[in-house]
Amino acid sequence: ELANLFTTVNSLVDCCWNFNNSKLNDEGCLTLSQILRFSPTILRLHIYMSMTDITDVGVSYLASKLHLLPLQEIHLNLFMTKITNQSLFSLSRSLRRGCSHLNYFGAALQQTNISDEGITELVL
Repeated sequence: ELANLFTTVNSLVDCCWNFNNSKLNDEGCLTLSQILRFSPTILRLHIYMSMTDITDVGVSYLASKLHLLPLQEIHLNLFMTKITNQSLFSLSRSLRRGCSHLNYFGAALQQTNISDEGITELVL
């Protein structure tokens, strides 16, 4: 099934995944990161993961592939997840590494363990 999915995503421009209130966990994020690796044309990425079981590990899997894409927009919903500042540090490193065409980055981070330090790292 993944081979068929990889063929389909190879020419995507807009990608929207909605896992809100699902059983998505870190292993699922690893699979999503592998899909992103084979999606070289994605310009706009929307990932909705509120009220899931993902942690900093899952976010780091996703962040590790973002710099490979010609992204112009990223929309993340991480509301009520178990993430901490470490997730924002991973995202920040990836965005600085290769997202030079990024025009918009939005993230819903309410009711997480994110502090001002994490937000500052992401903004700078």
